[in-house]
Amino acid sequence: MADDPEQQGQKDEPRQRALDPDRDVAGLPARQPRRVPAGDLEGDLGARVAGSELTEPLARAAYRSLHQRLLALPDELAVYPTHGAGSFCAAPVGDEQTTTTTTTVGAERGHNRLLAAPDEDAFVVELLAGFGSYPPYFLRLRERNRVGPELLGADWRVLPLLATDQVHAHLTGGGVLVDARPVTAFAAGHIPGALSIALRPAFASWLGWLLDDTGPLVFVLDDDQDRGELARQCRTIGYDHLKGELAGGMAAWQAASRARSPSSWAPSPVTRCPRSSPRGGSR
Repeated sequence: MADDPEQQGQKDEPRQRALDPDRDVAGLPARQPRRVPAGDLEGDLGARVAGSELTEPLARAAYRSLHQRLLALPDELAVYPTHGAGSFCAAPVGDEQTTTTTTTVGAERGHNRLLAAPDEDAFVVELLAGFGSYPPYFLRLRERNRVGPELLGADWRVLPLLATDQVHAHLTGGGVLVDARPVTAFAAGHIPGALSIALRPAFASWLGWLLDDTGPLVFVLDDDQDRGELARQCRTIGYDHLKGELAGGMAAWQAASRARSPSSWAPSPVTRCPRSSPRGGSR
């Protein structure tokens, strides 16, 4: 029996609506874009890649993506950069650095210096000239991410406790000792040869900037510091050789130094201010 023409029309209506570019499948006006995530597009644009052979090709791809896609969007469209100002992944914006978390296509069209470049070649030159330095571990993470993470046991956040003699032997054998206490504590007195990298959100960046990931690391910590956070930051950037921490902290070392006369045991004070990073802040 043939379908009633009216019923057939009702069956075809959803398919017709779906094919209508001005309507969605429910027959309502097609939704306009409301926001777009856009990498480092905020006053500038970053195209940092781990590998110099890819930098220029990706910079050229960024130019085409910006001009063929992003700049075709409405001026009022909100843009959410996925890297904030100061990120190593972004080109520095110098005196124009901003801490805002959103912008708009129109604002970038009118004020972004890279979007003002007259052509693709000029864009690439301007972009690459704006890149600053970045931690060497960036160059290692691409392969590490490709291979994937290792499986960790339940106690991966625990640092083994090392006696003062073990830490001393580690140091005299050429090992690295990282003092993760606050810089004020380090300045008041520290183990000779220790490197001060205070435990804070930027700890991993400084660790990856100053040390390689091949040798075992020993740490000095205060009692109230989060060992799990230190282990997490280390492992996030591929520093897995965490030999342990000084049991008893500086109090144990000071007690041991009083029982021994060699100067290598005596805590050393700091008489000058900590060195600053290229983007501000101490180690």
